[in-house]
Amino acid sequence: MFTAYASDPARLLDLGAREVVEKPDFELLGEVLASLGTGVDHQATGPIDDRRIASREVKTAPKMWRSPAGVSSHHDLAHSMLELELGDAVLGITVIGLDALETDVGPVLVADCRLAVARILGDLLRVQDFLHEAPEVDGFVALLRGGDARSTGALWSRLTAGIENAGLPGEIKGAASRVDAIGVKDALARAIGALKAASAGSPSFLSV
Repeated sequence: MFTAYASDPARLLDLGAREVVEKPDFELLGEVLASLGTGVDHQATGPIDDRRIASREVKTAPKMWRSPAGVSSHHDLAHSMLELELGDAVLGITVIGLDALETDVGPVLVADCRLAVARILGDLLRVQDFLHEAPEVDGFVALLRGGDARSTGALWSRLTAGIENAGLPGEIKGAASRVDAIGVKDALARAIGALKAASAGSPSFLSV
């Protein structure tokens, strides 16, 4: 969808739109059309799920335990990090503003609210991506393999739309980084560091 009414893309995404681009962002429109074009040769065999298309060939993700919400342990994060390459991306998320709710309903139900965010994120990730808990920020970290420069931004837009639709409490904050020559650990540290500084007045999403 290329529209001047893209401030609330959740309804359009729910109706089946694969991307929502706000006019007059012709640069992003061109990128979206180019990415959708990668699936043209496969249309004869059925519909394409663009969340399963990578910009490079990736190895099958290693087997590891996942919670019912689709989250793997923080202890297994080091194994997943070994699978990332130059240009891959890290997206860290946390939910702030739940302290008052925890006072009212208790820590178990608040933890369930956080896991509901993780479940929405997990449903949006591709088969080659990873999702781990990030206890340093009471949140989660997604490792995106084989995405392009706009993959984390597109994922963030879909995630926030899904959370808004679900009516979940709290305020979600995100920080994205890309793996450069310094390495995966640095990309993760940048994302987590930005989330540690998140507050009610800070931006909702940062590229670091």
